[in-house]
Amino acid sequence: NTYSIINTCVPIAYGGGHDGAVTFSANTNLNTTNRITGRSCANGGDAVNYSVTGLTSTTATLSTTPAAGCLAIDDEVLLINLQGTTTNYTNVGNYETFLISSISGNIITFTASKTKLYGNNGGDTNLGTSTANQRVMLQRVPNYTTATINGSVSVYPSTWNGVKGGVVAFKASTSITNSGTIHANALGY
Repeated sequence: NTYSIINTCVPIAYGGGHDGAVTFSANTNLNTTNRITGRSCANGGDAVNYSVTGLTSTTATLSTTPAAGCLAIDDEVLLINLQGTTTNYTNVGNYETFLISSISGNIITFTASKTKLYGNNGGDTNLGTSTANQRVMLQRVPNYTTATINGSVSVYPSTWNGVKGGVVAFKASTSITNSGTIHANALGY
């Protein structure tokens, strides 16, 4: 079967294809496995993810500094609120995708301003990694030219760990041929 990817907020509806073609011939965790030729991320895979501890209209502050090769200028990233608190959950599920304009330590700058809110009380406050915080994640979105998932092969994310994980996100500029499975069964929040 061939599937097209749905546009999620960026003008590049099917991805730019800058990560090249990929064939998944073995079960693959997109968050921890590097499949992109010429790119290496020591602490993650094609769809490496990070916890967000602060936001402005055009920046995200991450809980850790990305290792070399994990994020780069012009990478597409997904910003998503995965879990709120018992009293503040209005913004749970909000998400947008952005292109990275610059990286300075643990601060990621986007090429455009965000339009949604991710924190407490309809704002962007109280982001963090404890159960008293909004759990917001920034995840790289691989942009393949074509993606082929061979038969009996699964493509999946890392398990939700209470802070991040549980999200499969990638794009292909030409096509996705899926003879296997793309899933997050029992891996999300």
